[in-house]
Amino acid sequence: MDNALIELKNNEEIYKSTLMENLVRIAKTISVFDQMNLSSSIKNDMNHVQGAYQDEFSDLYVKGFIMRINEVRQKTVTYTDDVIDKNSYCDAIDLLIHQEELNRQEEEGENEKFRDVYTIISLYTTFVIDEPIHPVGSPFPGHQQVEYINGIYYCPVKKNNEDNPRAVCKFCVAEQTIDS
Repeated sequence: MDNALIELKNNEEIYKSTLMENLVRIAKTISVFDQMNLSSSIKNDMNHVQGAYQDEFSDLYVKGFIMRINEVRQKTVTYTDDVIDKNSYCDAIDLLIHQEELNRQEEEGENEKFRDVYTIISLYTTFVIDEPIHPVGSPFPGHQQVEYINGIYYCPVKKNNEDNPRAVCKFCVAEQTIDS
């Protein structure tokens, strides 16, 4: 985890512009070669996904990761006075640090660039652009997907993953999909 992101927890107020400056700086360290390796890793990881969803998930995650990193890298918008909820940010950073520790314990060769991308996208979507981490239309088993209805994002798996130490659902802006 980038130390500057951790140090933001010590600020009295955390501004979107400060967070964004750090995310842009980190995103600029991710090369095209890194992006190609990440794309390949994501496609390989799809072997664990149910067959009917493999291609759709693969395309969504590859495009989502690459497009979001490029979006962050090129971001020029200034968020002068926009303050981030400090408690939510601190919880998110703590969770991301915990996930890194879990990965280090279980996987010898954790890909640092993948963790950087994961962190950037999670923090950017949640605290800068106020969107869910999984884009609208992200498919989930049972033919469900992330939706945007009347100004609210809904995710069909949020409730089931809020206590999952491997998921970032806990701080995602989406709400649990309401059963019909």
